[in-house]
Amino acid sequence: MILKRYALACCVLGYMATIFILHALGLFPRPGVYDLSRLIGSSQTMIEGTVLDAPIIRWNQTRFVLEGHVIPFGAFKGRVLVTLTFPDEELAPGDRIQVRGWLSAPRSPSPGHDFDERGYWATRRVFTMLKVWSPESMVIIKRTSAWNVEREAWLFHKRFRDFWENALPEEEAALLLGITMGARGVLPSSLKEACIRAGVYHIVVVSGQNMSLIVGLCVSCLLLLSIPRRYAIWVCLLPVIFYTSAVGNDPPVVRAAAMALIGLFVTALGRDVPRYCPFLLAAGWILIREPEALLGASFQLSFGATFSILLLLPFWGENTSGRSRWMRWLKDAGIMGVTVQLGIWPLLVYYFHRISLVGFVANWTIFPLAALLMVSGLFVGIGGVFAPRMVPGFAVQLIHTAVRMTLSLILRMADFPWAVRPVMPPAWYVAALYYGFLFGILFLFRRRPILTNHRRGRKIYAEKNLPISTTRRPGL
Repeated sequence: MILKRYALACCVLGYMATIFILHALGLFPRPGVYDLSRLIGSSQTMIEGTVLDAPIIRWNQTRFVLEGHVIPFGAFKGRVLVTLTFPDEELAPGDRIQVRGWLSAPRSPSPGHDFDERGYWATRRVFTMLKVWSPESMVIIKRTSAWNVEREAWLFHKRFRDFWENALPEEEAALLLGITMGARGVLPSSLKEACIRAGVYHIVVVSGQNMSLIVGLCVSCLLLLSIPRRYAIWVCLLPVIFYTSAVGNDPPVVRAAAMALIGLFVTALGRDVPRYCPFLLAAGWILIREPEALLGASFQLSFGATFSILLLLPFWGENTSGRSRWMRWLKDAGIMGVTVQLGIWPLLVYYFHRISLVGFVANWTIFPLAALLMVSGLFVGIGGVFAPRMVPGFAVQLIHTAVRMTLSLILRMADFPWAVRPVMPPAWYVAALYYGFLFGILFLFRRRPILTNHRRGRKIYAEKNLPISTTRRPGL
């Protein structure tokens, strides 16, 4: 019975352990014998392939991941990070193109460059970079189909972004696009650093909060139209899929979308599953498609935070009787922040080499504002995509005021002298001891109610002079 109940967990955890062992041995991830990275240092290289992700335009440059092969040496193939030194507004995911340029290797961390570019792109199976210097060096062979969902989602994303960039100042538009569409690539470096210092960088990452707000908004609108709840839930599957395609395929997005789809599907069928099943299915789905994602910060932080909430939150108890709504909200927000920090602080220190002290205040200030901006910004932005001239001016002005207030709070918190503290990354055995100690405490807390109920049952049976069964523990 135990094996049947935890079979899924054992399979996913065993798969994860295998990936980590291969990584520790230096066997994964690494380029294949005929990977494109083997041609680094050669003269100009021509590659033909398909655009995998949504192209990002920054500083008059276009960047995207291309999967293809070298011409005329078709044996060399793989993924490459392409940078066009010019903006290309028409390029979309799924387009088949041909590019010509010079290959180079991603940079490793150095004293003046802390970011591990090589390790980051390796988690996406990218081991080389290609720079294209002129528009004549790129040829579009075939556009993706007009009926392609991914292309339509990308066009929606582009129009949504154009609307808000025309309606708001640069920094405010970038913050709103990050909150609504997870467009972290458009964040200025100063704003990105401020979000990290204030401990609110997670608000510009599409996660479970975004999916829950979208599902709640869709279900509420459909119920107002007198559509039965069961059918409304089935209809909500489509907006979740389209929104996921529009914001991209990063691990946090896929994790949140997979859990939302499984939850909606199960609810529509009137069934109930253990709460950890959607979490494990989402992890398994991502790792089957891209095992390298397990070694990336996005996967580890997203799943680590979610796992912390699933595991630690029930131990705080639900005794909120006699308290006002505001007190319950303050308590829940504080508990949520502490729970996430307890679960992922070793990862935060490992990747950012610092810990945000002011981030604990964000759950009572910036986080609620971000939720309001997510709903209102997405709702008004959708109107701006389809009918920009019919969007009321006062709605844009209200969002402008809310975004400016949120931005001011972020910048003010980031400017506090005590906002962050640099911390040396802990050794792997220190992190292992911490998590072992944490799981040990949780096991004791979980074991204690079981033993208490067992003893209480034995006492009741003894008082009533009833025989105690040895095959079934009373009170459980």
